[in-house]
Amino acid sequence: IGGYCNLYIDEHSDYKPNKVSAYFLGGILMNFFIALICTSLLFWANNIWTKYILIIFAVMNFQLGVSNMIPQITLTGMESDMLKVINQRNDPNYIKVLGKLQRIMLETKNRKPLQELDITCPVKFTTYGEILLGILYLDFIIAQRQFQKVPVIIEQIIREGGDILSKQNKMLLSAQSVRSEIATPCDKNRLKTMW
Repeated sequence: IGGYCNLYIDEHSDYKPNKVSAYFLGGILMNFFIALICTSLLFWANNIWTKYILIIFAVMNFQLGVSNMIPQITLTGMESDMLKVINQRNDPNYIKVLGKLQRIMLETKNRKPLQELDITCPVKFTTYGEILLGILYLDFIIAQRQFQKVPVIIEQIIREGGDILSKQNKMLLSAQSVRSEIATPCDKNRLKTMW
């Protein structure tokens, strides 16, 4: 999806947490394994160009393995494999949220307008998966031009999920509040106190 190799998740199926963790950890191990193979093949390669290619593949896979092993959100907005494992362990519904996000990404990639998608707002925002769905729901209601709901939902996300909000989530929420504020007259003091 979007150039990333990812597990296809059916949001209506049940997944065993250990199998999902093994899938994501397998990606990390595979990166290190490929780096090790390329490094060992360097000793048998005679051609200088073959050695350069093997060095590039070894370094690239080692770097990917290390960056996927660190629980982080990348600059492109993707979660590392280790962060997915941690989120999935902390939130039993997280894997289904990922499935829903994948389905929505594929539908919007196929030019389906965001307004036509079936997206509902979570009742509470105490897990990372619920926060992701809340942020997606904000995009959905902004696309439907229902700007008056935006500050209320942002305030609820900050109040209930403040401890687990990442910097990227906070940036997305502030961008969504600015978008709704520009579109409609809004209580600016309320927005200031939220932040």
